[in-house]
Amino acid sequence: MLPQKNVYYLNSEIKLQFENMLIRITRFTRIDDDSAWDIPAHAHKNYELHYIYEGQGKITLGNNAFTVAAGQFYICPPYIDHSQATLTGHVMKEYCIECDIACPKDECSEEANTLLQTVARSLYYCYNEQHGFLKYNFDLLDRLFRDTSAQALSGTDFMTKSTLLSTVMGMLTFVQIENGSQDDQTLDRNDINYKRASAILNYLEANYKKDVTLAECARIFALSEKQINRILKKVFDNTFHALKVQTRANVAVRLIQTTEDPLEFIAGEAGFSGYRQMIRSFKTLGLDSPTSYRRK
Repeated sequence: MLPQKNVYYLNSEIKLQFENMLIRITRFTRIDDDSAWDIPAHAHKNYELHYIYEGQGKITLGNNAFTVAAGQFYICPPYIDHSQATLTGHVMKEYCIECDIACPKDECSEEANTLLQTVARSLYYCYNEQHGFLKYNFDLLDRLFRDTSAQALSGTDFMTKSTLLSTVMGMLTFVQIENGSQDDQTLDRNDINYKRASAILNYLEANYKKDVTLAECARIFALSEKQINRILKKVFDNTFHALKVQTRANVAVRLIQTTEDPLEFIAGEAGFSGYRQMIRSFKTLGLDSPTSYRRK
């Protein structure tokens, strides 16, 4: 059952900046349900920063699974499947900040770039609270948002923004300096390259109609273009470009087999520039022609 008592505080995004790092807060949520709840696997285009303030829960994040308890937090990176469920007798309650974190091309400071790369390698665990810092910050944010409407933050605007920035940067920094923990049964599957490759593939599958570039993915996942191709080659035996074409072809085949739409229309819906490009891509991938799939 999905949580029934969700409190959404933020009606418009808040933009923050630190060391040329741009942080765009899009959602601040409190789950305060006294009944057991379960959110099935899903993914977001932004980071999700989860802080548990009461109870216990079971989390799956990518191909890892771990238990969280009050005073712990974890961070879900973009386009990674994750699920949440409370443990029997210990209903989990949490705060969640959803945000986009990025640096403008060629403008990211060395410190910010190092932080983002470290965090990108360390997001598949739960982390312990440090000295009550996060608990204090989330309690303060809860009061600030509860006492003041999002449309009229006025005098508390600076306090809200500074506390949000302190909270996000605090969680990222804790991830950078602390060793995370996870359940023993997932340690043998803790392959960082697999996780990165899966996240990139999820991103391609979510944006197949757009002209997604290798440079764009390098920025989002805090990797170099060469690293991305090397990781994808190792995990999927394909380059970034080949996976992008394969993803579009998979969409096209599904549409051809399940709709009566014209093939020219389907080519555009699958992200190809036109019908001829779709035919060439099918041929390159060793697939039957689009018309053959339609006859089947």
